[in-house]
Amino acid sequence: MATVVKVAVLHSVILPPPEQAEKLYDLFVEKLRNSGLKVETGQFGAMMQVSIKNDGPVTLILEK
Repeated sequence: MATVVKVAVLHSVILPPPEQAEKLYDLFVEKLRNSGLKVETGQFGAMMQVSIKNDGPVTLILEK
């Protein structure tokens, strides 16, 4: 059985300036670490090459 979920896609996003974005990112990482999660980071704003292979279904629930 499959569940279909309607997802809204944002076509335009207002982003904070890089200095503010990095502070928000650092705060987010700190909160994750304080919750007991192991978090690894790289250089904020750096270009990255990534590859991904999805093997199976995944469900992400994002709440406001």
